[in-house]
Amino acid sequence: MTDQIAVVHEASQKTYGAPRLRVELVHGQGVVVSRKSVALLMHPAGLAGVALRRRVNRVPSRDRD
Repeated sequence: MTDQIAVVHEASQKTYGAPRLRVELVHGQGVVVSRKSVALLMHPAGLAGVALRRRVNRVPSRDRD
């Protein structure tokens, strides 16, 4: 199972975390597995997803004289 997770993780350019890996395994390969099981197998294998970078809305400061 860890081998399948590693293959899918590599195919995603090492960006998928446990939730998306699980979806890929269930829908793409027909493997019945829970998100938590995928997460538990990913951690010892040293696999981790990449967090999204959120945009920060910056408000221009007013000149205070």
